[in-house]
Amino acid sequence: SFERTPKGYRVIYTIDGDTKEDVSSEAEFNSASQMFLDRLFNAGILEVSLPDIVSVRILAPGDYFSEHAIIDSSFLSELRTTGETFPLAQKLHREIASLKKLFSRAQFLGISDTSFHNSTLLNFSDYSSPYTSFGKSFFPGFGLSGASVSQKLSRLPSGIPERVVVCHLGQEVGLMTLRHGSSSDVYTTFLENKKKTLMGSFRNMFFPKENHTPHNPMIEELLLHEEAGDVLAGEYLASYVQNLKKHIGGSIASLGGLDALVFTGAVGERAPRIRERIINGLHELGLHLHQDENGPHNGLTEGAIHSEASPAHILVYASDEGKTMADISVTLRADTQHLL
Repeated sequence: SFERTPKGYRVIYTIDGDTKEDVSSEAEFNSASQMFLDRLFNAGILEVSLPDIVSVRILAPGDYFSEHAIIDSSFLSELRTTGETFPLAQKLHREIASLKKLFSRAQFLGISDTSFHNSTLLNFSDYSSPYTSFGKSFFPGFGLSGASVSQKLSRLPSGIPERVVVCHLGQEVGLMTLRHGSSSDVYTTFLENKKKTLMGSFRNMFFPKENHTPHNPMIEELLLHEEAGDVLAGEYLASYVQNLKKHIGGSIASLGGLDALVFTGAVGERAPRIRERIINGLHELGLHLHQDENGPHNGLTEGAIHSEASPAHILVYASDEGKTMADISVTLRADTQHLL
């Protein structure tokens, strides 16, 4: 397995049952990767062709990156310029350049993580001005997650609900409100911005960041600490849940009611105890949990977890952002075929 770290690529491999770990530079990693692919092809082990399309998730500020686009020289130049003030764009530029060396014949597509929010004027809870005035320096996230959820909501037998709150709980937290499946507002998270206290404390005080994986969310680990009697872990979890309740309530108020609440993201999908704590106390807002249905949804299944007494749906959906990117890529490829 491979993982990018500040010191280079961390490589973990197993030989005869003995697991070892090493760190290589980016140049070494790219060279080794190309050599590995070449040998697989030459030996006839890898018979599939190299990809025709490579899609890259783009999360960067500015109107330029608010639409899906072909990654050409102009795109890379804009990304490099943006990287001077926004480090993530600089990292994206490096990674795309590395991928282009590996897949030199492929068409590269930039799939915008903010495009889903372009259909409406967004007003953020921390600012008095609309999103459009922050177009060069600020941007909403979780767009692919929202698009994935919207697609799944459209398959409900009763049709897509009118007023939806999407609660994306992962290593970052975001709340979105949807009207008829389209974005109407985003809280790109109450755990960051000017006060990076809560999530930052989780990482720094309990677990080194490099030990996190999407399949081992730290919320679950905090629950174990709480069960073992760790008072501080319990206090952080209580604060986490209380902040979520507050923002869910505010989102429902902004929508003028609620037809569905959706949990997604690593924690939202895999932590039934967190979902239960959030829903408890929100009965007056039309949310009633079905205890038996909530338990089995631990990242392996999707579906409804509300009781018959609940006027609003409570749903658990996997954030299938990879499939959403693939669907967008196919459409974008068809729409831009004449430019190739």
